[in-house]
Amino acid sequence: MLGQYLPRFRPAPVIALTATATPVVQNDIVEQLGLAQSSRFVHGFRRNNLAIEVVEIAPSQRADLTSQLLQDAERRPAIVYTPTRKQAESLAAELAAHFPAAAYHAGIDAGRRQQVQEQFQEGRIQVMVATIAFGMGIDKADVRTVIHTALPGSLEAYYQEIGRAGRDGAPSRAILMHSYADRYTTNSSSSVIIRMWLCCSRSIPSSRPSHMTRRS
Repeated sequence: MLGQYLPRFRPAPVIALTATATPVVQNDIVEQLGLAQSSRFVHGFRRNNLAIEVVEIAPSQRADLTSQLLQDAERRPAIVYTPTRKQAESLAAELAAHFPAAAYHAGIDAGRRQQVQEQFQEGRIQVMVATIAFGMGIDKADVRTVIHTALPGSLEAYYQEIGRAGRDGAPSRAILMHSYADRYTTNSSSSVIIRMWLCCSRSIPSSRPSHMTRRS
């Protein structure tokens, strides 16, 4: 629909920006906007200040590990992604016993979601435990840690979600928890699972604890 109005602004140049887009989505943007003679400039998402790590751990142990990882105040503020609303609520309640934490998902009324967002932005909430409903329009520069307690829905979603860490340029971490059982319980498609498992299977030596593996 937007493409219908662009001719009115000619000969002004048109630029379309997106954080992450597959080639299919790029083609769709070009088609929908009617950009017949467009040039594309694609930059990788890798940032040197962001350490991407994976840890193989049973689902029953992930809440405890999340709490351990965030005990150090230097690892907060943090965003923790869970696959379900129920898990977001339960994990937020558990973490709140140690530091300010709150749940965020589409099942929470709009007023409460707005309040939680504002408190997170202001630093009154240090850990946000969320489903993929969280993140749209959020730009908090000093997020030190992003944790996924399960495989994400897609690689593109994963890029976006871990990209919310370390926007101020300071060292930050993105931690992905997984296990063989995720192949049967995750909402990810089979192709995503295979691609994520290929990423998880590559090891790079690091000084992390033995159960943590850093990825480039």
